[in-house]
Amino acid sequence: MNDVDRSLLEDMLAYAADAIMLLGDRDAAEVAADMRTHYAVIRAVEVGGEAASKVSVDLRADLAAVQWRKAIGMRHVLIHDYNRVNVGLLVETARDHSPQLVRQLQTALGDNPE
Repeated sequence: MNDVDRSLLEDMLAYAADAIMLLGDRDAAEVAADMRTHYAVIRAVEVGGEAASKVSVDLRADLAAVQWRKAIGMRHVLIHDYNRVNVGLLVETARDHSPQLVRQLQTALGDNPE
């Protein structure tokens, strides 16, 4: 893994962990009602997806279990269809998909605490 890809994976890991932390135990209605949390979770998922889009094709192939298309696709929705962001999908992304991504990235980076 080259230094650029390592840095991008580290960014993805940090922002996925941030999305989880920022969401906490809030549900979609609570996120929709709390503008700061809403914007913060959007930004964390968005930046993580941007980093994913810059990871080399070779490393994406090596880490085929990572859902690259979904991460990048979610970023595109948040950037380009910002006026139609589905808060339920945002919460699902942070709550249900980000923890798995964190584990995969920790393993890829060699810092999986397990």
